[in-house]
Amino acid sequence: MPNSHSIYIRKFLYTDILLGQSLVEEAGWNQTFLDWERTFELNPEGCFVAELNDESVGTTTCTQFGEVGWIAMVLVKSANRGMGIGEQLVQNAITYLECAGVSCIRLDATQLGQGLYEKLGFKSEYEVFRFVKTGPAIHEQQTTTALGKAANIAPLDTLLKLDYKATATEREVYFKTLEKKSIDYLFEKNGELSGFATYRVGRNAFQLGPVIATNNSAGRQLLDSVIQRFDDNMYYIDIPVPNKEAIAWAEETGLTVQRKFMRMYRGKPIMDNPQMIWASSGPEKG
Repeated sequence: MPNSHSIYIRKFLYTDILLGQSLVEEAGWNQTFLDWERTFELNPEGCFVAELNDESVGTTTCTQFGEVGWIAMVLVKSANRGMGIGEQLVQNAITYLECAGVSCIRLDATQLGQGLYEKLGFKSEYEVFRFVKTGPAIHEQQTTTALGKAANIAPLDTLLKLDYKATATEREVYFKTLEKKSIDYLFEKNGELSGFATYRVGRNAFQLGPVIATNNSAGRQLLDSVIQRFDDNMYYIDIPVPNKEAIAWAEETGLTVQRKFMRMYRGKPIMDNPQMIWASSGPEKG
């Protein structure tokens, strides 16, 4: 429905990925065209575009994992900020997810957006720090195929069980979109999976995550192994602050905090285990 600014919210189309990527570039974010494509394929009905006087000026996406939903990619053209467009996009996303049967809606808020989300009923859970390793920027044409394959292969159901212990979220649809070449596994001596690490190519830097580990030794080994693949290139890693050992690893490795997010929820909170989360997937999917 329109308001005094003639703002309309419509369904996101595949062709709107170009709009989304232009907003990412304007904001300086790290997502690529492929990231948009994956998000759209995960839930094409839950992606939206804001139009102002027939001009497309903003986006948001919703990803649903069972009863848990994520709101992300809330982007508005710089020239059109301060007009309530972001708020309408988020409110529309909330309505969509609640109608889809989601009981908990989560997101990672920037410091700039946290006040808006609090206004819309979101509560703070814990901080997530984005650490950065400075170095040459990467190029989008680089692909995970250049990074090598995992030495061990874990069945998807085994990986999902470990992920659920950490996140309390059923993310099968998400993991099916990940390239197998970008997943490393670590097994205990008795054959049990003790951790896995994934990563992707971003617009500016490699992005680690999700990285899940059952113990500190596994978490450190996985991260040490994965970062060797990036040579001197820049990479990001988003670490939940409650995971003190992962924070210590980042500081010992010489990484610096680039920005901070607040993980927030609306509705029924879930009981995740951030001590097992050595790297979040990024603000798009938790």
